[in-house]
Amino acid sequence: MKKSRTLLICFLLTAGMACSIFASAAVTGEKIVDNSRSIEAALLEEDWDYVTMQQASPNSGQYDTFFPYLSNLSAYIKERRPNATQVFHMTWAYQADSNHSGFANYGRDQMTMYNAIVTASTRAAAQAGISVILPSGVAWQKARATAVGDTLCRDGYHGNAKGQYLASAVWYEMLSGHSILDNEYVPAQNDGAPVIDETTLEILKQCAHEAVEE
Repeated sequence: MKKSRTLLICFLLTAGMACSIFASAAVTGEKIVDNSRSIEAALLEEDWDYVTMQQASPNSGQYDTFFPYLSNLSAYIKERRPNATQVFHMTWAYQADSNHSGFANYGRDQMTMYNAIVTASTRAAAQAGISVILPSGVAWQKARATAVGDTLCRDGYHGNAKGQYLASAVWYEMLSGHSILDNEYVPAQNDGAPVIDETTLEILKQCAHEAVEE
């Protein structure tokens, strides 16, 4: 039986920040990780198994906004953590009625944004030499085509409990190598009451599993 162990994952993101800001901070040493540590300090803090990156959501479908920043970040990480696997996180399209200003980049059309994100993420990761992509955006779009519908956001772009669980399920299966279909964890409130009903939870698991399998 394979022994389980704790995976060390370094998530190099401050919410809403673009790759260009992180690439600049890597050079200047600006403290933007948790507003208290530089990128270098965060990278050297642990012997990370994975280091993940992503683009700010309004630009996630705009390929030209990734470079040279993503390549520069990848090289910076490789120099400091050569044994860590670099991972790119593919974000999701906004809710169809989202009022986010960045939605205008895609004509305020969810499928236009989704297709742009898939194309840009795949091309950008390949160009930067990053072979592992976390397909959260794919899982979200699969879920929207089920009985779950377009109900994954709390504000039109950030995930609610269902959206957060779905993205986490993708991360779990992709990085642990274990199927989310076999995972018995149920998100719950402080009093133990589940925040996602059993039927919806099973749909979300299946969507995450299918996204990873593709």
